[in-house]
Amino acid sequence: MKATTFISLLVTLLCVTSFAYAEITREEGVLVLTEENWDEAIASNPYLLVEFYAPWCGHCKKLAPEYARAADILSKESPPLNIAKVDATVQKDLGKRFEVSGYPTLKFFVNGVPSEYNGGRTEPEIVSWLRKKTGPPSKEFTTAADVEAWNKGNDAGVVFFGTNDSLFNVFQNVARASEDISFAHCSSDDCLSHFAAKHGQVTVFKKFDDLRNDLSETFTEQSLGTFISSNSTPKVMKFDEKCAQLIFGKATPGIFFYRDPNASDAAKWQELAASLSERLGVS
Repeated sequence: MKATTFISLLVTLLCVTSFAYAEITREEGVLVLTEENWDEAIASNPYLLVEFYAPWCGHCKKLAPEYARAADILSKESPPLNIAKVDATVQKDLGKRFEVSGYPTLKFFVNGVPSEYNGGRTEPEIVSWLRKKTGPPSKEFTTAADVEAWNKGNDAGVVFFGTNDSLFNVFQNVARASEDISFAHCSSDDCLSHFAAKHGQVTVFKKFDDLRNDLSETFTEQSLGTFISSNSTPKVMKFDEKCAQLIFGKATPGIFFYRDPNASDAAKWQELAASLSERLGVS
């Protein structure tokens, strides 16, 4: 083969390869997918959450920062997890292919097979949902330091301590059924000592209110679920999509309290709302 012919074939091959595998860019850690790079993205990611959005959509704009924060956290998983987005007003064939009729529409792809995403729309809920769908329902740790580091990444997280097979099975079942909070377990003496826990204890760690709640007695799936739901959300919340989901989607009792968060006496009203919530037993 002549040298010029070989070079020509090589150039042609490179052009075909670059055409077949379009570059996948990122925006704030989120994969930006098009009709040209879709197949590559699906082939490279056995698990992939995809948001189909429209630039003018208000709900999409509200989701964007939560989605970006989730992308950052998930990229640090072992192995890393990616999430992606598609501008369905431009990539119209992809929108039609996956029957997108409203925005935002989120679909979860497992080896290219789509299913509806039914998790929450905040960063912790997205992260927790994907962890559940791509791994065991509860993450195992062996040291207190690992649990502490994990806690820092969650607004609220649930931990099972020690060894008790029957209670752990109940815990796993509840963890598997929950899609909006993260679960972990640690049976080492280091964990038991550091957290002053006993075998079979379940603790809700959180970044608000009283910071932790312990369940130290025998529990059922129903009683454990009630314990977690009543202790994993702040007593006082701003009214947003997550709050609306709790009140209207899960029939959680609540009181609407209107105030100006920028007022000089805002802290006083916040304390009053928390006190009222505590007295009435409203979470």
